[in-house]
Amino acid sequence: MHRLVFAHQLRAVAVLSVVLSHLMGVFWAMPDVVVRLTHRPHVPGPRPAFVGWIFWPHWQPGPFGVALFFLISGLVIPISLERRTIGAFLLARVFRLLPVAIAGQLLGLLVAHLLGGRPGAGWPPPGTLLANLLLVFDWFGMPDVNTVSWSLCVEVKFYLLAALAAPAIRRRRVMVVPALGLACLLAAVLAGLPLLAGPVARMVGHDAVYLSFMSLGILFHFRLRGLSLSGLAVAVAGCGTLACLVWVASPLRDQFPVVTWSYGEALATFALAFALRRFARPVWPVNRLADISYPVYMTHTMLGYALIQFAMLTVHLSYRSALLVTLAVVVAVATAMHVTVELPGMTLGRSLRRMGWRPARG
Repeated sequence: MHRLVFAHQLRAVAVLSVVLSHLMGVFWAMPDVVVRLTHRPHVPGPRPAFVGWIFWPHWQPGPFGVALFFLISGLVIPISLERRTIGAFLLARVFRLLPVAIAGQLLGLLVAHLLGGRPGAGWPPPGTLLANLLLVFDWFGMPDVNTVSWSLCVEVKFYLLAALAAPAIRRRRVMVVPALGLACLLAAVLAGLPLLAGPVARMVGHDAVYLSFMSLGILFHFRLRGLSLSGLAVAVAGCGTLACLVWVASPLRDQFPVVTWSYGEALATFALAFALRRFARPVWPVNRLADISYPVYMTHTMLGYALIQFAMLTVHLSYRSALLVTLAVVVAVATAMHVTVELPGMTLGRSLRRMGWRPARG
């Protein structure tokens, strides 16, 4: 669909932002995370000056990129719901999400094991590993082994909410979005009650923030289906304010407004790209990076940190050289995973969707 070229290209912007945030920002600012994932001592010395070029006081590339991914999902998931049964939709999402998630995590753990500083390093307990591979670790209060799978857990919950709200989405009922926002606000408030303390409550309060934000993407889908521009503006302003209230009421309230700035900037970027969508044209490097954005996202942390550490501590490359080599390897590995894992999974998902085709409504 030509008018969604812009959304696909924003995936490239999103994944580049996240990768640079982790391999440049987190690598130097949070050495404990890098040591935990790579099982090697951190590189000594000060942070190179050029690392600060991508970080500004009111813009964080990591949250900005994740927010773009969330908005893209909010836009395209309703499209998947329009002509398919709920069962076919959910099955297709499973085969879209899990193969790359499993392959990316296992690859990262294997690299951490092979390049780790001590024998046997890099493997979590079996229960934690299985919960991570199936993207259910947050239900049990288990750690995120590669630090990025938490966003996929949010995506899964958004798929389930979208499936529940499918009748209203198919009928283009705009009020479904503020209804989801209010439900998220209630969930965030209840999750903070001492009586409900526990891993599930923490997960609900945490994810309510992102689910309320993702639902803003549904409004842009409604604009594609006939919602007026003024209606879109009012709905985004109102539901965006509601999403801020969810953030303040949630366990993530200490991030407000610092991290929230980046989410607002992602919303503004998405809205501008949406407004200019008719001018979007395929650009080879951007579209190729967008094509492999999911495998890049799933492999860049553990693989990236381990390769940079190895290149600097063992091969004695400079950080700049190690970063460039690592980026090239991550892109190559992600391309291979796109061809051997992601595309076959998508093909199977399309077959399932065809089996569950349903006439369009309205």
